[in-house]
Amino acid sequence: MRISWGLEIQERQGNQRDRVMTLHNLGVIAQEQGDYAEARRLYEQNLEVFKQLGDQSGRATTLHNLGAIAQLQRRSGSMDNAWKSTSGWETSGDEWIRLGPWA
Repeated sequence: MRISWGLEIQERQGNQRDRVMTLHNLGVIAQEQGDYAEARRLYEQNLEVFKQLGDQSGRATTLHNLGAIAQLQRRSGSMDNAWKSTSGWETSGDEWIRLGPWA
């Protein structure tokens, strides 16, 4: 996938702002293709970069995307996977409350 080549270049250059946009876009593509595990992996990478950048709005958006993945998995009948996918970010709800809808 060509967009992943761009991600590799951005990682080598240390261009974090473009990297989070690319990770987000790759996550959306994976999500739309029904590859929820890959989408979750990409969104989690995105969340880490936003934390490093101190970008509260980006973190809130990414937490929303991770929640959407859990909902999609529940609807598709893979609820066990949805719960497993959230086990790594138990504090996300608290984080969202702290960030609030105004992040």
